[in-house]
Amino acid sequence: MRSSDFRKTAREKLAGKWGTVAVISLLYSLVSFILTVIENSISEDFSSFFSLIEYVIEIPLAFGLLISFLKIYNGESVGSFDFFTEGFSNFKRSWLLALNTALKMILPVVLFIISLIIAVVSGVGSVVYNSARVSSLGSSASVGFPFISLILLLVSLAAFVWIIVKSYNYALSNLIGIEHPEMSAKEAVEASANIMNGNKGKLFCLQFSFIGWAILSALSFGIGVLWLLPYVQFAVIAFYKHLSGDNSNAAPVESPIETNANNMNNINNGNSNE
Repeated sequence: MRSSDFRKTAREKLAGKWGTVAVISLLYSLVSFILTVIENSISEDFSSFFSLIEYVIEIPLAFGLLISFLKIYNGESVGSFDFFTEGFSNFKRSWLLALNTALKMILPVVLFIISLIIAVVSGVGSVVYNSARVSSLGSSASVGFPFISLILLLVSLAAFVWIIVKSYNYALSNLIGIEHPEMSAKEAVEASANIMNGNKGKLFCLQFSFIGWAILSALSFGIGVLWLLPYVQFAVIAFYKHLSGDNSNAAPVESPIETNANNMNNINNGNSNE
């Protein structure tokens, strides 16, 4: 299936529900806006502490929003504030999924941070030292950026690209975690990596295909985001349903998610038999 097919499926699922998802998106945005206003209004002594609280809250809120959209996609009725209750009733699971995903991303993130810091520090230090040396000697020679720093900048750029590519491995972790409560957070993250093997470029193309809508949303002073956000999410859900085998047009084959779950069950059964 092409990106246009997933967008078409998203529109079909959203038919007659655009108003509902727009209201949910608006309320979700209002909650985030209120948290930001509170953070900016309190004193600097408590600002950092509240920023941490805000970050802790945002993870389950986003998780609850995804649950609401998934339920609407599946034809279930959803209340306007269900994203709030769903998010906090799944507070632990949302954070376990986020933490397991973060653990998978440690290596490229650490490489990016370290290489960038060393490149900048060594580059600036070398330029300052050479400038002072040239000035003291009265020479008019130009001061160039050290070669090693340029290499490290390239390494940091490569690490940044690695972060983006690797993050697509776990793009479906939350959806899998929601639809498969029998899986642990770690299993859901690993199942996402399995199902996204060879499909990262397809998801990127799908998300990039909304660039025109994103521009129109920006021109509407952000109001269009209320409809764009669910539209994108529904398209990604359609993409996930297709990969997981939950597709009426697909042959009834075992999906990578089911394979992963069955393997875990076999291991557990084997241990219990022993």
